[in-house]
Amino acid sequence: MNDMKYIYNYLDRLTKALTEKQDKLKNKLEDTLIKEIEVVKKDLEKEFKNYDKKLEEVSKKEASIDTISLYKILDKVKMYTIKNGNWYFEDKDLGIKAVAKDGINGTNGKDGRNGIDGINGKDGKNGTNGRDGKDGRDGIDGKDGINGRDGKDAIEADIKIGKVNTIQAGEEASVDVRKENNTYILDFNIPRGVSGRGMPGKGVASGGTTNQVLVKNSSEDYDTEWVDRTPETASLLNDRTILKEPTGFIDPQNVIITYNSTTRKITLTGTMTAYYQGVDISIANPTFVSGWTSAAHADTVGNYFLYYDGTNFVWGSSFPDFSYIQIAIVNYRAVAPFANRECHGFMPWQCHKNDHYTIGTYRTSGGDISNLVLASTTADNRRPIISDCTINDEDCVTVNAALTSKKYSQRFISNANDINYTLQANDIVPLSTNRPYYNSFTTPNWGQTLMPANSVMTVWLYEVPTTADTGSQEIRHVFVQGQSITQATN
Repeated sequence: MNDMKYIYNYLDRLTKALTEKQDKLKNKLEDTLIKEIEVVKKDLEKEFKNYDKKLEEVSKKEASIDTISLYKILDKVKMYTIKNGNWYFEDKDLGIKAVAKDGINGTNGKDGRNGIDGINGKDGKNGTNGRDGKDGRDGIDGKDGINGRDGKDAIEADIKIGKVNTIQAGEEASVDVRKENNTYILDFNIPRGVSGRGMPGKGVASGGTTNQVLVKNSSEDYDTEWVDRTPETASLLNDRTILKEPTGFIDPQNVIITYNSTTRKITLTGTMTAYYQGVDISIANPTFVSGWTSAAHADTVGNYFLYYDGTNFVWGSSFPDFSYIQIAIVNYRAVAPFANRECHGFMPWQCHKNDHYTIGTYRTSGGDISNLVLASTTADNRRPIISDCTINDEDCVTVNAALTSKKYSQRFISNANDINYTLQANDIVPLSTNRPYYNSFTTPNWGQTLMPANSVMTVWLYEVPTTADTGSQEIRHVFVQGQSITQATN
């Protein structure tokens, strides 16, 4: 059917061209041909109309065309050709343009079936964000709210911490509030922490026996082992053990010692560092820092010695070994109890022992006596003033503050051998009006005897390295009554 349409269109174009240019035709062949073509065209038009009415019968009607006549026409037509835009007859240019007018539009064909959907294209890139709009104008302020009612006056109350109770691990902590009068008391209930177990750390290797030492096997960290001491590895330990050095306080003068005769305890402040045979004693006794307080000594009259024996702090009733760290001596009595400083430095213990028995405590400076007028009957002239005095108990240095109050501490013996002190006395020795007593001895007891006219006695001033508390400071300057007299010779 498509071929038939092509032939029809071709014949239509040819007849139109021949009709428009009949004056140029050379013979009647073309005119006859035009008529024959018109007959074929009408037959073709009839077939086209039948095709539109009944599509299934197109092929049969197509076959009913007089094909013989058609071929004869085509034989004549084929002598006409188009070259260079003109019609030619047997290679002769007829001078007719091979352009036909547009034919009538054909009837639209039925829609074809929809094709398969194509693959979706890739998403396009996001567009650029638009610019932020301008801020809107502020709204009109709202009206003020109504004032609230006045609150009730607060009640003044004290708050105190009460009990702190330990409860079972895992329980919830809480606070109980109770009121006593106008005081609120808070009792805290704190759960016990759950015991933890950390991973074993690397440090000193476990094991070892007495007198073994830890040595390195290589330069690697923690590559150590316990071995028996050789003369080389034991030399330093032997030195410390045999010589018992260094032992003592690093700065004795700046160790401040106070004694409380009511609690019977010693407290240390200031420079506290002390060594026992070369080892800082605070390592084994972490509480031995400024503010450390000893245990109480016995509540019995007597002398007590506080020292460190390498393991414990000890109150002893006899003088300790000189190789120990000595701290203080307490003279505990019913009247005028006091304590002495015994915080020695690093002097070798053998030297300490020797100096203790051969030299003892001595004055290095100060302690000058003034305001004392001999042979005067004026009471104030026999009441001296004493300047600051620095004294050394071996290597333990103490500075006694001056005495300017003209109140004196007197020392004397009574009975068989009882040491007595009179504090805040107006004179340096006991008097009967203006006549002094001396501390006489008549077997088996000591007593007080008035001095006869024209007699003299020796009065001693002791400088004592007492502790810093007020009670002990009463004894820092002590006047000791003479125990014999000499009759004046003139």
